[in-house]
Order: sequence, then structure tokens, then C-alpha cells
Amino acid sequence: MTTSTRLCGPLRDDPEADDELQQRVLMYLTTADHISVRSLAVSAHSGIVTLCGTVPTFYVRQLAIACAGRVAGVRAIIDRIEARLNNGQQEPVRPK
Repeated sequence: MTTSTRLCGPLRDDPEADDELQQRVLMYLTTADHISVRSLAVSAHSGIVTLCGTVPTFYVRQLAIACAGRVAGVRAIIDRIEARLNNGQQEPVRPK
């Protein structure tokens, strides 16, 4: 799991803005070319987006993180996505 650290300014508690950001990220993921990205759970708080779920490969995991990062208002991403191969084994983490 990784966390992006591009935070700027104070965190604000605005539930309506959090819900709107969550919906924008979900909408962006549903338009992604890879269908397994569409099944991820998304939450947002003060511009920090958390992605949870399982995808079939490390590539799809990176794709989901990149997609979420393109949404306006995303200040950071908490990655709780697990890459699992079709046989149920966890894909090895590749170095950055």
C-alpha cells in the first residue's frame, strides 16, 4: 500500500465536498477502459481519496491510482488495492 503525499494547505471538514469528490472519482473509474477498476470502493475526506478492493494485476492497480489522481480536487491517494492473479495468488510487488 502506498500513499501519495502531495498535500497543500489545511484539511477542511466538508461532507458535501467529500461526497462530490467521491462521486467524481467513481465516475472517472467507471469510464476507465479496464472493467476491474470499476469495482473498486472509493471514499474521500478533505481531498484525500482512499481506493479499496482487488484487481487482477499490478498494472490495473497502477491504472486505478493514476485515474483517481487525475480528478480535480484529489490532494492525496491512499492505496488499499490488492493485486491478485486469477488463481488467487497475490502478484509480487514491483519496485518503483
